[in-house]
Amino acid sequence: MFVEVKTRSSSETSDPERAVDRAKEKLLGRTAEEYMRMASVEGMSVRFDVISLVLGEQTKVEYFRDAFYPVRVVPAGG
Repeated sequence: MFVEVKTRSSSETSDPERAVDRAKEKLLGRTAEEYMRMASVEGMSVRFDVISLVLGEQTKVEYFRDAFYPVRVVPAGG
């Protein structure tokens, strides 16, 4: 399981979890792939969760299980 934690001091601009866009998902997927290769655990099932924190007088915490499924990009000819 890989968890991305996003924090904001307020939700006035946007919710923290919105910062995990397609580009971030792709980056996290590649990073997880490399980590798993280095740890010799390739082929294991993987889950990507997101935790969203908005700090303030009443801190708001949200947990998004299976928040996204990054698509593996296979290089041309690979």
